[in-house]
Amino acid sequence: MNRIRNKKTRFWKLQSQVSNNQQLREAAQGTSLRIFSVVINLATGILLARMLGDEDFGTYLTYIAIGGMISSISSFGLSTLLAREIASARGNQDWARLKPIAILIRAALTLLLLSLIIAFVSGYFLVGIAIAFALANNVLGVASHVFIGFERVLTTQWVNSVIRPIFIVFSVLVAGTASLLTIEFTLAIQAISAILAAIVLWLLWNNNSMAVPRRTELATLHRYKEVVASGATVAVAQVLINGMTQIDILIVAAFREPNEVAWYYAASRAAMIASFFFGSVTKLAEPKLIRLYSSGEMTEVRQLASSTTAIGVVATLLAVIAAFLLSRPYLNLYGPEYVSALPTMIVLLLGQLALSTTGPAQPMLRAMKLESSILLYAGIGVALGTTISIVLIGPLGLIGVAIGSSLQFATFGYLQALRSQKSAKVPTTIWSYGRIGARK
Repeated sequence: MNRIRNKKTRFWKLQSQVSNNQQLREAAQGTSLRIFSVVINLATGILLARMLGDEDFGTYLTYIAIGGMISSISSFGLSTLLAREIASARGNQDWARLKPIAILIRAALTLLLLSLIIAFVSGYFLVGIAIAFALANNVLGVASHVFIGFERVLTTQWVNSVIRPIFIVFSVLVAGTASLLTIEFTLAIQAISAILAAIVLWLLWNNNSMAVPRRTELATLHRYKEVVASGATVAVAQVLINGMTQIDILIVAAFREPNEVAWYYAASRAAMIASFFFGSVTKLAEPKLIRLYSSGEMTEVRQLASSTTAIGVVATLLAVIAAFLLSRPYLNLYGPEYVSALPTMIVLLLGQLALSTTGPAQPMLRAMKLESSILLYAGIGVALGTTISIVLIGPLGLIGVAIGSSLQFATFGYLQALRSQKSAKVPTTIWSYGRIGARK
């Protein structure tokens, strides 16, 4: 009996090691794609800042932020819900919830298209372009989340982090050379790139590995109400989560000059590099965590959560160190006046490092279908961050907004981690990881 137990123990250790090695390889690939995306996006931002000028660049960023908020609100959280239900159905074989979600997604996209037509007919051209940007982002979001649900996260990252940014920077260079670059044209480039990325994902669809049962039970009215309620919760939560990355720029736009919006943008984009690394690791783990939790494999869930936390913190720490070392030459690329945003950038980097220590807490809450908790904690984080930013922007300037932004991310992450520990007994913070390791 002891021999059998020893063989089983060695087998599970070997399987765990293989799983961790695969996760490391996937995380390395995902991180590499993120690095490429960051470099291309930063280059695009620098080009736009120089070609458009500080004021027009700041105005362009304001419309991008508005378009992002429209996208979050009009998607009603259905694409995120779709990814979760696909991942969950692959674990428990309950595909019935997909049909009403798909119908509601089509209705939401149609509503946004009608808003786009009304905006253009009414003569609100810039508003229409912002809505077009939101519509294109929502179409791409649906396509991407389908792939994510089937654990094809790396495929979406190749399209969104490589193909789309290359198209954008190429279009900006061509437009700039031809003296066609304006705020409107740049917004149009963003919208077109999203549609092209969605088309690429459609072409990459694999009917064999991503098959969905064609016949499911007819959705009842109760099922639609359930989906609408869940979608609304996810939507509001996603609006608040996206707001965390946009509201600081909107606050700066409301209280400061357009050139300071551009300075803050440069600092925040560099700081968001850290969140890209953390987000890449957790995004890769999310569909698998949901599938394992749905099928009741809690040992594997805890192992995956633990390894995801460790990889995420290490990747983020390395990114923060690299960003700090390159901060001055990076800001100088925008222009010498941008170096004044260096302290702001450091504060934002520390905020992202704090968030990474909370691990895959949000994916765990999604696996438990606790979107209402995500909504609550996002609301607390945004309220806290917005209040602190508005209070501190007067005496501290951009640094005050950075402090508020960093505190909102840290608060949001730790509240989620505490709920994951309480509801599923799955620790996700790096501090819990250390205690588990000590017990072993």
